[in-house]
Amino acid sequence: MPETNAHTEAPRGAQGAVSAVSGANLRPAAVLAGADVHWALPAGGQSGAAPHCGDPENRRRHISDDLAAAENLKQQASAALAAYEKALADARDRAHTIASETHHQLMIEIETRRRLLEDS
Repeated sequence: MPETNAHTEAPRGAQGAVSAVSGANLRPAAVLAGADVHWALPAGGQSGAAPHCGDPENRRRHISDDLAAAENLKQQASAALAAYEKALADARDRAHTIASETHHQLMIEIETRRRLLEDS
């Protein structure tokens, strides 16, 4: 199956524009590979998919910590996306400015050459 992670890569020339995700491998398989999956491997004959956290209070704390970590990662991803979108918009604005300036300079040059030809 082909990779579909093109949306997670910075366009060429925008290195630093998305420093929050630079070098990060955000493909689903890579994210899952790096996830804390200790619950998937039962220890000491314990069965079931629930993490072994001891008493219910430890389990609640563990779940709460996991949710807080997930929220933190969500905020980081949102910040990285916002930075990327701003960098992209800035690059588009700059490209438009360069194109407009170049067009204006070429029009002046064309007009100058046209007048020279008419005068000769």
